[in-house]
Amino acid sequence: MSIFRVCKEDPLLRMIRKNFSAVPLRNPSQKYQPMTVFAWNKHNSDFIGELGYLLHDKADFEVPVKRFDTKDLKGNKTRKIDTELGLTILSGFLKELGMDSTPVAGQMDGVKQVSFSFNNVQILNIDKGQLGRMLKGCTLDTENLALRELKKSSKGKLMLIDSVFTSSFFSFNVEKTSNASFKLDLQKMTQELANGKAKAKVDLHQNKEISFTTEAPLSFALTCLPMQIDWQSGTFTGLGTTGSDVAALGEENETDWDPGLTVEMDDGELLEFDSNREP
Repeated sequence: MSIFRVCKEDPLLRMIRKNFSAVPLRNPSQKYQPMTVFAWNKHNSDFIGELGYLLHDKADFEVPVKRFDTKDLKGNKTRKIDTELGLTILSGFLKELGMDSTPVAGQMDGVKQVSFSFNNVQILNIDKGQLGRMLKGCTLDTENLALRELKKSSKGKLMLIDSVFTSSFFSFNVEKTSNASFKLDLQKMTQELANGKAKAKVDLHQNKEISFTTEAPLSFALTCLPMQIDWQSGTFTGLGTTGSDVAALGEENETDWDPGLTVEMDDGELLEFDSNREP
C-alpha cells in the first residue's frame, strides 16, 4: 500500500488536508519539488522525477516557482500519539538527514506519548495557467522506460506536483511520561545521531523537545494535479479537473495561492512512495 495510517483526528494533519487540500508525506525529502511527477493508484505510488525528462526534447522544461510564507502551520503540534508510532514516523524524517532514530528510541523509557511540530514553513507553488500554456505543443515520450508500468495500467495516473510545503526546522516533543523527573541526554543523543553523516543540527529545549534544523528545507506535504494524456500520441489533454474536485482557499486566507487536486486519502493518513518503504 502507498498509505501510512496515523490517526483520523490529528489537528495538524487535518489542517494540512482541509485548509490547503494537501497530502502529508511519510518520508519528507528535498527531492519532492514542483514540476516533479509520480505514478499513482490506490495501491501503489512510484516517484519518477522531473517532468522535463519525460518530454520529447524538453529536458530543460521548467515553470517559475513562487514562494509563500505561511503562519498557519507555524509551531502547531500534531495530536499526541503513542511513542512507538511517533518513533516510526521520526525514522522516516531522519532517514533523509542521514540519521538513525535508534539513539532517540534509547531514551524513551517511560515515555507514553509524543508529538511533532514544524517551523520555518514555506509553500513553493507553480501557476497552473502558466504551466498549461507552456505545455501546449509539448508531447510526452510515452516510450520512456520510467513510464512503462503506468502506460500498461488502466487505473494509474501521472500526477504532477504543483506545490510543496517545506520546513527547515521540526521538533519531536515528549508529551507524557511515567516519570516526573524525565530528562533527555542531549550530549549522548547528538553524538550517536550524527554518526559523521548528519545533515541537520540537533538541539534540546526544556529537556523534552528535540529540534532538528536542516541544511536545506524538506518537503513534508504536497498538492498535485492528474495529467490527462492521450497515450497514443503523447499529447496532454488536460490538467486536473474542475468544480468541486479542486479545493480553493477561502477568502479569509491572505495569499492568492490555489491548491491542486490531491490523491484520495483520509485525514489521518500519510503518503508513502513505494521506493521509501522498508522491506
